[in-house]
Amino acid sequence: MKIKNFHKNSSKISKNLSYVAGILRDGSLPKPYNNQYEIQVSQDNMEWLEKAKEILQKLFPKKKIKISKYGKQTPRIKIYSKEIYQNLVELFEYPGTQNKWEIPSFIRNGSKEIKKWFIKGFFDAEGEVPLSRQNSKYKVWIRFHHSWDGDKCTVLEQLKEMLEKEFNIQCGNVSGPKKEKRFPSFDLAIYGENVHKFFKQIGTFHPKHIERLNMMLERT
Repeated sequence: MKIKNFHKNSSKISKNLSYVAGILRDGSLPKPYNNQYEIQVSQDNMEWLEKAKEILQKLFPKKKIKISKYGKQTPRIKIYSKEIYQNLVELFEYPGTQNKWEIPSFIRNGSKEIKKWFIKGFFDAEGEVPLSRQNSKYKVWIRFHHSWDGDKCTVLEQLKEMLEKEFNIQCGNVSGPKKEKRFPSFDLAIYGENVHKFFKQIGTFHPKHIERLNMMLERT
């Protein structure tokens, strides 16, 4: 069965596939070189990377998936497969660069559950739980970060619309562009009570996000 048909046949795989579409916002689908077709996910946090590996292994049970690290290189999951690569590029509507990659149609047109798992993956890859003091307590806020080729970050605008319409989670305006070395960067922030809504309805697998959320909300 082709990957593009998975979401029509198994709700469990649909969640995993949607999550992978999200985490690849900080991953890589590089242009094939010397007939090498590679899917890559890298992160410093090994606990989260093991979770991502577990999800990928469920999606591709016939493929032995490992985490590799060489010297001071960031740990990463690498999958070499022409079939998997081509199917992901097609289903995820990957344009060849992160900086022009909008939310895929199967997410935008999918169920609320599909959207939830995509947002969770996106947040685990490109989200942040900043710890900034406001008087004697931490300010309650989170944000998504993304680079974009242009003056308006389409993918974060799409994400904002999805969060507000589907989950009633109100967001701030997308801020930016902020000048960077290659492409401008943008942020989408969520504040106060809407942070509680986000973690109740969407959630996160990332240990650092969970730890910082507990600190922010002064949980023990």
